[in-house]
Amino acid sequence: MKIFLITFLTILSFFTIGCSSGHYGITYNTNPIGANLVCGGQSKGYTPVTLYYTFENDN
Repeated sequence: MKIFLITFLTILSFFTIGCSSGHYGITYNTNPIGANLVCGGQSKGYTPVTLYYTFENDN
């Protein structure tokens, strides 16, 4: 029971922190690995790569 509670609280904290930050990451992965990721005409690195974006509220 103690392990379940610790696991639940850990997962809950990840969701709480993730939702309040306004940032999110997307990992781009290709097969085969090592492709050059180009976004908006700019090289963002070689895959696999994680890019972080800011959430913009349209309201």
